[in-house]
Amino acid sequence: MDGINVNGSNNIINVAGESISQEGTTINIQSGLPNHREKGSVSSLIDVGAGVERSELPDYHHWTCSIELKSKRFSAQHLYNTLLELNNTNLRKGILSILHREYRIHATAKEILFREVLHDANAVNHFRESALCIKPNSLQFEFAQYKKGSDLLTNMTDDLFPSLLILLMCRKLFDKSDVNVEVSTQISTNAKVIFMPVHGNPLSTIRSHYSTYIISDSSHESHFCFDSLNNDAIIDFLQETIDGFAADSPHSDHPFLTIDKAEQLMVLEHLAKN
Repeated sequence: MDGINVNGSNNIINVAGESISQEGTTINIQSGLPNHREKGSVSSLIDVGAGVERSELPDYHHWTCSIELKSKRFSAQHLYNTLLELNNTNLRKGILSILHREYRIHATAKEILFREVLHDANAVNHFRESALCIKPNSLQFEFAQYKKGSDLLTNMTDDLFPSLLILLMCRKLFDKSDVNVEVSTQISTNAKVIFMPVHGNPLSTIRSHYSTYIISDSSHESHFCFDSLNNDAIIDFLQETIDGFAADSPHSDHPFLTIDKAEQLMVLEHLAKN
């Protein structure tokens, strides 16, 4: 069976006999398609167990965002073209870097698959991978990172920026039509994951400067049904998504990670600009 080989010396991926340039380290994957496995009721594009084994890094943080568009019919090609157009504007350019053609490994009328193969993240003992699946009326984006010997840090940029862009695409597609969009997210980990805000972060939060915010359980899931895609609804979705983060100190003046609505509104308005 043809597979994918990433060679760290010349940075070449071989996908079903085709050579494609990409930065990375030496990885061997047995199949050219993402490894689909069941994760609750959602089929996961990233096999975290295989990622741990291949990277030899035992600690992981895995994000899944599944979006289903109801009430109107959209082909996979139409979703892809609309998302690509949004991603290529100056303000949003590169947010969904996985849309680059070098990551596209499978494309039919029923399914378009992208995969950023497991590779080092330019840091010692830190690997990452991501995947995107587009089907008629649905999209699923996943991101995973792996480390060893220290806490996992996340600013949720690799997780939420692509998911926000997909929601902006949904807003454009429905326009003034009746909106009916269902979004499910899951953050899963076997390690201590710490929220670490940075400049340009998609989340504007109210938090204590004296507290560390961690995912309080090994898994946090949220499910959101949109009948409107205005900014208030998206901010409510973001809040549900980060409800899994809590201060490591029970005496914190802000015990939970909370969206700063005024600041978040400015972020969303900036992203939504044409």
